[in-house]
Amino acid sequence: MKKVILILLAFSFVFLCGCASESKTSLKFNDESVYSRKTDLGKYQLWIVSVDNFQDTTETWQAIEDHAKHGLYWGASGNMSTVFFFKKGELMPDVTTVGENFDAKYNSYCIAGYWKYPQGNDQFTKYPLK
Repeated sequence: MKKVILILLAFSFVFLCGCASESKTSLKFNDESVYSRKTDLGKYQLWIVSVDNFQDTTETWQAIEDHAKHGLYWGASGNMSTVFFFKKGELMPDVTTVGENFDAKYNSYCIAGYWKYPQGNDQFTKYPLK
């Protein structure tokens, strides 16, 4: 029993240290607005998320993609979700009522997009609306 506990503690320590060292960015994500509607196939959600301290680095892009994949944006199986990321402090749409039909003036400010499809596949794209 002691051996199992020691192994679990060692695994926890390695896991926690590994997670802390992987986070090389000081990004903060803020959910700015969300749009939701039911379709014949399930539920569709569109999220607008701002990113504090954005820098165009490999670590930043990985952190954004990881946040999209592991964030709380995905509903039940069969639903579709879209997440658009914008730099904090720059123009971004409020999609609460207009949904995906937001004004094109915001397109150039979108730094990343992430889509989760009903079949379970997903897609991450840098600057998807340019």
